[in-house]
Amino acid sequence: MKILKPIILVGAILIIVSCEKQTEETLPTESTLIDTTLDTENTFVITKSGDQISEEEYLKLRATRFNNAKNNSHFRRVMTSRDLNNNGMSGSDEQQAMARYTTKAPKWRRDQRQFVGGMSWTFRHENRNICSWYNFPHRPQYFAQCKGSENPATWELRRKEVRGAKVRTIQGPFTLQVINERGRRDRAVTLSGRAYSYERSTEESLEFTNKVNAKLTFKVSSKFLGAGVDFGTEIGFESGINTKRTKKESRTDVINWQNGDVVPKGKRCDFRIIAEKREEERNYSLDVHILGDANVTYVKPFGKDPVTVFERNSIWKAFPNHFRNIPKQTYKVKSTFWRYSKKRENCRNL
Repeated sequence: MKILKPIILVGAILIIVSCEKQTEETLPTESTLIDTTLDTENTFVITKSGDQISEEEYLKLRATRFNNAKNNSHFRRVMTSRDLNNNGMSGSDEQQAMARYTTKAPKWRRDQRQFVGGMSWTFRHENRNICSWYNFPHRPQYFAQCKGSENPATWELRRKEVRGAKVRTIQGPFTLQVINERGRRDRAVTLSGRAYSYERSTEESLEFTNKVNAKLTFKVSSKFLGAGVDFGTEIGFESGINTKRTKKESRTDVINWQNGDVVPKGKRCDFRIIAEKREEERNYSLDVHILGDANVTYVKPFGKDPVTVFERNSIWKAFPNHFRNIPKQTYKVKSTFWRYSKKRENCRNL
């Protein structure tokens, strides 16, 4: 028994030493500790005025602008003599125009075998005067003065948003820079001033697909198109190809520290600045309509007296058939913007 006790004691000492040595090798030192609970990320968009706002706020501002554009969702342009000549309403087409109007006349007039023997409406001639065109069975006549009660023949575009905005990432995200900031042992440090400057490019585009079998060109405002840009304001229906206009812009965004950029007390942290290029897409439909009043002279065969009547907003009946059911046009408005992130990470004890 006297020999056994020292052996047990020595074994216990070896076990304790071994445990202490393992603890020293597996646990990190205090200076390398990473507090993952401090990781934060601040995402924002920089406006043209330099304000840093959230992406949600940015898209709300754009949505408000598009919603305000709804008040301007109708665009009208008085027809010119060129419009008439290019679309089956010239003087040489007068018989066909009156025949088309006859087929759309009230049923009771057709039952009484009345047909159109003459008609007139108001339009713009030589971009100077609003004139009246009398389309009787002889050559057309132009007059400088028109009746004030007549609404001229007019093209009307009606715009409607098909669905809400679609936002997606088209480039990035990628790290611009990693900045290491040291705090203080006695208190947290709120960062201020400029953090980083980045030169970025954006673009706005308008893409349009022509479907109308007509020779029409409309110069409309960018607000009407929902584009919010100073280009692509002319829509032409004469060609059957896709039309796309793009405006590119480059400038430097200044990324500033904000109130939420804080180095906690007794810490040193990395701030990762991340850039991501985003695209907002909106889709619209565009209806083309023909408005305008007409004075129509109905006649009967066998020498009956003709009757001239004023018919409100009926001039579309005289136009070729494809104008009566013009398919909807569709176009896309795309706008890119940059979304930035400042991510605080790898916070270590001082």
